[in-house]
Amino acid sequence: GAALCCRAEVFRKLNGFSAEFFAHQEEIDLCWRMWLAGYRVVGEPRSKVYHYGGATRSVDSPFKTMLNHRNNLAMLYRCASPAQRLLVAVMRPLLDFAAALSYLAQGKTKSAKAVWQAWCAFLRWHGRLSAERKAIRSDVKREAPIYKGSIVLRYLLGRRTFQE
Repeated sequence: GAALCCRAEVFRKLNGFSAEFFAHQEEIDLCWRMWLAGYRVVGEPRSKVYHYGGATRSVDSPFKTMLNHRNNLAMLYRCASPAQRLLVAVMRPLLDFAAALSYLAQGKTKSAKAVWQAWCAFLRWHGRLSAERKAIRSDVKREAPIYKGSIVLRYLLGRRTFQE
């Protein structure tokens, strides 16, 4: 895994990790904000990460599903460029609806409900997220490069890693 290293003053300037992103995607959110602020974000492939106490939730945990969906929605809303946000506003509800249907087809009704709960939580946060978005986007030095292909298609074709 990649280690996240940054100087304390950068961490403080960007308000560190978002407390609401408990257990999921907090490091991605911080790295995205660092990139937007003009800092260099790199990964160290030789690094090792040790989680104190082990995994927070099992892979099949509906609570984990809710946290992943909710935090990703919040992160996209806070950090994405206007053009990216427009794409997300159209595609994300469709993809999340498809995910919920997939969970239902697998008999995982609690996970399907978790997707709905994530959207409800995201909508409750909307006002505060708008203020955070304004602060984050007020001094963007550069936009984050966005992969233009399909990660799903890559996965289905057996290409499961990125070298670049």
